[in-house]
Amino acid sequence: MNDGMGRREAITLMAAGVLGAGATAAHVQNRGARMDQSKIRNGAGFYRFMFGPHEITVISDGGWPVGSPHPTTGANTTKDAVYNVLRTAHLDPEDAWSNCNTMLVRSGGRTLLIDGGCGDLFGDTAGFQLAHLEALGISPDDITDVFVTHMHPDHVGGLYPDGNARFRRARHTACSEEIDFWRNDPDLSKMPFVTLGNDPAGVIEGAQAAINAMMLTPNRNGSIDHGDEVIPGVRVAELHGHTPGHCGVELEHDGRRLRFIGDVATHHVLSFEHPEWYFQFDAQPDRAVETRRRLLSEAADRGDLLVATHISFPGVGTVQRKGEKFQWIPTTWKWTP
Repeated sequence: MNDGMGRREAITLMAAGVLGAGATAAHVQNRGARMDQSKIRNGAGFYRFMFGPHEITVISDGGWPVGSPHPTTGANTTKDAVYNVLRTAHLDPEDAWSNCNTMLVRSGGRTLLIDGGCGDLFGDTAGFQLAHLEALGISPDDITDVFVTHMHPDHVGGLYPDGNARFRRARHTACSEEIDFWRNDPDLSKMPFVTLGNDPAGVIEGAQAAINAMMLTPNRNGSIDHGDEVIPGVRVAELHGHTPGHCGVELEHDGRRLRFIGDVATHHVLSFEHPEWYFQFDAQPDRAVETRRRLLSEAADRGDLLVATHISFPGVGTVQRKGEKFQWIPTTWKWTP
């Protein structure tokens, strides 16, 4: 990664116990109390739409420059192969960017936040979740539930600044497999990040710090299993591979499914045209490939609506088959839900 802080630097900060800072909860709460949410149009760092009875909001946490996407994507292929795909799509192969999207579900009097973004771990182009919640008129105390897809720094850095829960009134959960994995001296020897010569200690220590902070939240219910409901109508979905306990969530309405997929697909071209290419931060790369192929096949066959963490904001779209490959079809932007 160039210009700006990447995952390696963020992992180092997490190992030192730094889990982010940001705008104060009091400031956000005061601003939120003055806003009429029904009059706010999409575009101020968030994107709202309705899915049946559920109001869905994608919250942008910003993003960071990647530069060359290889070997972050395509660690098991050549740089030339990755660059050729990008050039065919008329993309600059030296100017990749990673977005960071989180998701809010409001339904039945509950407000569920899925993932917490980066906090201050990824430089000054990211860490905007709290400000964008403020723009929507939501304060930290309005969040009733928090679900963590996995314990990487760009998903938990904004949740537990300085070891304390930012959303202190919420119930915090993650999949039991994810919590157990990081607590038990995990083997990351197959992770491309490690095989390329990087030290995994910061990854492990940062995840453990986040879990410890989660366990100290007053209303915590630390573990949940796939198939369980986080809130009524929102179920945990097993998407293992990126981490052994990586999970998303699913909602269904009138036979259609909406899925928050976390880091299953991280690039709007490469992940879909070549789902077999490793992502550098996959703890179990072969299993991650299997999950990606399965999810993309199901989405293409069923017409699932997907929300992805690292695809360009708002990261909402569908999947189309393209021979033996897949294609990402972004949703049509609407200014109002």
